[in-house]
Amino acid sequence: MQIKNPCRRRQRYATFICAAVLGRSCSYPATPPPTDFFTYIYGNFLMSQSPFILQEQQFLKIRSVLERVRVECAARVVFLVDRDGQTIAFNGEIGDMDTTSFSSLAAGNVAATSSMAKLIGEDVFPSVVHEGERESIFISVIGRSLLVVVFDEHSTIGLVKLRAKRASHEIAAILDEATRQSPMMAGAASAFSEITDDDIDSLFR
Repeated sequence: MQIKNPCRRRQRYATFICAAVLGRSCSYPATPPPTDFFTYIYGNFLMSQSPFILQEQQFLKIRSVLERVRVECAARVVFLVDRDGQTIAFNGEIGDMDTTSFSSLAAGNVAATSSMAKLIGEDVFPSVVHEGERESIFISVIGRSLLVVVFDEHSTIGLVKLRAKRASHEIAAILDEATRQSPMMAGAASAFSEITDDDIDSLFR
C-alpha cells in the first residue's frame, strides 16, 4: 500500500494552481516559493473546502494586520492559517521553515486541544501556547482560522497575547466580510474545485 504524503500533495496542488493562474508550465519537486503573490494565490484558490474566498483587498488588509502584529510583538513570523491547515497569509522571517507542514501541525494541534476542551466541558480553548527555551508559539483561534505568532526571548507572552487579541478582532471582521461575499465568487472558483488528485498527479509524471 502506498501512503501518500498530504503535505507533498498540497505542494503539488499549489504549484499547479500557480502555474494555471500565471499561464506557465508546472514543475515539481520544487517547493512553491513563500512569496506574497504565492500566498495570495494560495488564499484565493486553495480554500475550496473552506467557507470563504479572499479577494485581493481583503488579503492586503490581513497582511497589514500580520505585519503590525509582528512589529509590535518583535515576533519572528506571524501566520494566518485555516482550520484545515492551509496557510492564508504570513509576514516575517521563515528561513528554511517548512510552512506547509507548520500550518498543518498548527491546525492539528488546535483540533487536539479543542477535543480536550470538550472532555472537560469547555467548548474551545481560545488560545494555545507552547513555550520553548529559545522560540515559542502562540495560537489564537479566530472562528475557522488561526492566528499563529512565532516569537523568541525578545518578546513576552503577555505582550503577544495583548497584541494578538486586538488583531484577532480585526481579522475576524475581514474574514466575516469575505464569507459574506464568497457566494458571489463561487463561479470563479468552480473550475478549480473540479480538479482531482489524479489530474494533478498526471501533470508531474
